[in-house]
Amino acid sequence: MAEHKGRRKSPRDGEATREALMDAAGRLFAEQGVEAVSVRAINAAAGLAPAAVHYHFGMKEALLEAVLLRRGRAVVADISARCDALLAEEGRPDPRDILDGGLTLDRGHRLSCGGGQGS
Repeated sequence: MAEHKGRRKSPRDGEATREALMDAAGRLFAEQGVEAVSVRAINAAAGLAPAAVHYHFGMKEALLEAVLLRRGRAVVADISARCDALLAEEGRPDPRDILDGGLTLDRGHRLSCGGGQGS
């Protein structure tokens, strides 16, 4: 039996397609702005069929949300690592270090990470 070109061989292929769409969308959104980028342009930039965005995300807004969430996780992880490093230092941190590291002071003047759970 002949293999069908373009047919997914496993569920992981769907995730690879989603990643390709998010990569292309993120690049285009950054270059042109969200409003200027069409779904057709995203599909073409990813090298996928015209309906790929709609199949995998439903609509452009859901794709945008996925792009932002993916990037947001990396930003939160970076802030969290900076917070951990700052909190591990001896003594009281300099106010500039607190701002640069994403830390906040509560009313009791206790340090907490701004990128932690619930933020």
